[in-house]
Parts: sequence; structure tokens; C-alpha cells
Amino acid sequence: MATFIRVALATFIAPSILNAQAADCPPVGNPDAFLCSLSADAQRAADPAGDLNYATKLIQMIALHVSQGNVTQLAQRLASADQAARHDPGKYIPETAIAAAFNRLMAQVIDKSAPPIRTDAQTVHKLRGMLAAKAPALFSIKEHPSSCLPDEAVFLIFELTFNNGRVVSAHPGQSLLSAENAMLAEDAANDASLKLDQYLAAHWTWTNMALLKRLLSDMGI
Repeated sequence: MATFIRVALATFIAPSILNAQAADCPPVGNPDAFLCSLSADAQRAADPAGDLNYATKLIQMIALHVSQGNVTQLAQRLASADQAARHDPGKYIPETAIAAAFNRLMAQVIDKSAPPIRTDAQTVHKLRGMLAAKAPALFSIKEHPSSCLPDEAVFLIFELTFNNGRVVSAHPGQSLLSAENAMLAEDAANDASLKLDQYLAAHWTWTNMALLKRLLSDMGI
């Protein structure tokens, strides 16, 4: 049974956040441009200044409606946790914590009457493996099979949101394109990324900050 994920394209992200025209990366719009651009930033994250730059982009990807000042505050928190984990593997984020944090986030932002959007640690692990095959620099799954760096954890929240918390399987005899179209049709009325964006756009800054701080806290960041 074949599986696939939707990888967010750079064209869906504000140009001010990502620069997919970086050296050795495909131009904006190419399916590989998004991961290539992030990989270049992730490889510089071993340095504290590079980590802060990468963390800032990750926070902006999740919360387009958050003010720059609040983005800075959240990014500093994320970069600090990421730097600490790079020196202490005990501070890596378990896949179980990522799944739980995503589930709590979705429970907050979607309508109570809508079908729930949830994931689990097995899906998080599968997502890491599939993305690592496309962009090894972004993921630590080979070194840490069941946990990851805080930066990686936040990126996984972004991808889980983009994929409605799942990795889609194509059944025997079904094409991947057919499976993807079926997923898109199923998700049309309850899209996780749209619901999160709508929630942040509709609420006050302090409410959004509380939501995002809790997201980080739920993962141990």
C-alpha cells in the first residue's frame, strides 16, 4: 500500500518568510523548493544566530497573523529550547508529545460541531520518515527514532496541519493522484490549516499568544 503526504509549497508561504531562490534550490513554485529552502536554514541552526533565524521562519509559518513582536518572543523561546536540546538529547521532543500538542491545538481552533482533526505518534513517525527521505537535513529520525529537536517538532506541527493530521494511503489499484483528490474532497469542509488561520485572524493578540505558548508548552518547549 503506497502512502503519500502533501508537502507545503513555497508558493503558499509569504515570500518574506522563505527565500526558495537560494543557491542550489529550485525556483519558487517547484515542489522541492520549499523543503530545499528550509534545509538551508536548518543546516545553519547549529549556530545560535542561525537557529534564531530558522525558528523565526518556523513561527511565521504557523502563525501568519501574529505580530512581529510576538513572533520574536516565540522564536526566541523556540531557538533557546533547540539550542539546549542540541547539547542535551534528553531535551528532545517525543513524537507522542507532538501528537498530543497537535490534537489539543485542533480541539481549540475547530468548531465543536465539526468532525475532530486528530493524529497519533505513529502518524508523526511516518511523516518524519517520509519527509526525511525528501530533506534529510530537516529531520533527526535516523539518530533519534522516536524524538526530535524542538525546531523539527514545530515544523512537524506545520506539516500535520497542512495534512490534516494524517498520512494518506492509496489502496491497491488506486493511484496516488486519486487518493490525494479523495483526501482533498474529504477535507474541504474541515481543513486544519484554514481553521487555524481563521482562528488567529478572528482573535485578539493575547488570545493567539496564549494558544501558541500552550502549543510550545505541550511539547515541552
